[in-house]
Amino acid sequence: MKDEYPICTPGAPVSIPLMTDEEIRDGFVAAGAVVMKGCECGGRFERVDDIVVDTVVDGERVVVRHLHGLRCARCGMEAL
Repeated sequence: MKDEYPICTPGAPVSIPLMTDEEIRDGFVAAGAVVMKGCECGGRFERVDDIVVDTVVDGERVVVRHLHGLRCARCGMEAL
């Protein structure tokens, strides 16, 4: 394990490869991730953890709270 991960020395310079946005996006697409550009209204999505789903299943009301997802900062559209 020492060969794979060198010891971290505080203050030592770190080499981080720089990638363009296109290279990062291509990597996500290659991994099968869904890349969202933004909301249809032109707003941007923000990560939230307070989405509430209120539905009816077999005649019973079901409310699920504290779901994680995305919400448009402009129009309020939510996605799980």
